[in-house]
Amino acid sequence: MPRTIAAIGLAALVAAPAAAQDGCGAEEALRPDETLSEIATRCGVSEETLREANGLAPAEVPTPQALMEIPEAGIGSRFENARRALADTAREVEDAANAAGRSAADYLSDDPDLGRDLRGFAQRLGIVDSGPADLVVETTAAGQLRLLASGLPPEAPVNVGLRREGGLDVLDVATTDASGRLDKVMDWPQGAAASGPLTLVVETADERIRLSSEPVARP
Repeated sequence: MPRTIAAIGLAALVAAPAAAQDGCGAEEALRPDETLSEIATRCGVSEETLREANGLAPAEVPTPQALMEIPEAGIGSRFENARRALADTAREVEDAANAAGRSAADYLSDDPDLGRDLRGFAQRLGIVDSGPADLVVETTAAGQLRLLASGLPPEAPVNVGLRREGGLDVLDVATTDASGRLDKVMDWPQGAAASGPLTLVVETADERIRLSSEPVARP
């Protein structure tokens, strides 16, 4: 699958210009039968400011569906624009998949890197909810440790280890699922019984997210 869609969409997420409130951009077309006062309210600016920005006289009425320049005062956050850019990218992928007669999931399977990038950006922007960041450690019937983590980046490598004074003692490396969760069963670390309760840690490879469990004692 070509990387063109990814390059355009992900670049827009990283460096998109600010967007106006309620979906207004730097330029916004009048909706059918919308007045200048109504578009000013919708975009968070005064009618007078909007007239000045578009060179309209005090009593002048813009042509229907005219393209209006939205002043800087009406410009919103990059966060909202990034959400819109991600949604636009997803639509481009879906359209390409439909044109190929395939589902978006099957189409993305040809390029797992793009699928992972899209899910990762979606989660970071709050569009995909993987649940609160948390780490719970249970003891299985077989006497092993079961780690249940959530709120991590999707399909990302993570280090699993013990919290020590001065850092993390890495025991294993695992990978989260597409929802940013981890379900891992592992043996008790050697010598752990003599050292008392353990605090398990799951940390992303880039060290940006670290989840710690409550102290766990061996049965």
